[in-house]
Parts: sequence; C-alpha cells; structure tokens
Amino acid sequence: MSHSALQSLQARLAADPAFAAQFRAATSLDAAIAVARAHGLTLDAAALQNRPLGADELDQVAGGASVPSYGRGICV
Repeated sequence: MSHSALQSLQARLAADPAFAAQFRAATSLDAAIAVARAHGLTLDAAALQNRPLGADELDQVAGGASVPSYGRGICV
C-alpha cells in the first residue's frame, strides 16, 4: 500500500463522519480493512500496522512539559 493510499484514508476519515464511525467501530484490523474496501479504498494490514509517523502526526503526539524541581528540570 502506498503513502497516497494512507493519505486517502486520512482524508476520508476527516471528511466523512459516517465512514469514520464505521471504520472506528471495527473490532479487528480485518474488519477495518473491509470497511475501507467497501468504501473504495485499498488498504492492507501490514501497512496499517507498521508505518512510520509523518511529520504532521509527530507534531500531534509531541508534547510534554518541563517542571522545575530543586533546580533541575524534570520532563513529564
């Protein structure tokens, strides 16, 4: 599966709340792939399980805070 297929999935999830609800309600990876395929997307399990995060995704999960503690910062 290509990077463009993943981008298509992300775009569809953002644009179509009904599709997003069906996709997220899937109880297994195979079920999620079946929902996507029923909506015209081509996905495979390997790509969904083992793909690197993109720059935008990394920005979304990056975070933390530095809390001063006895003169030293502690990251939380």
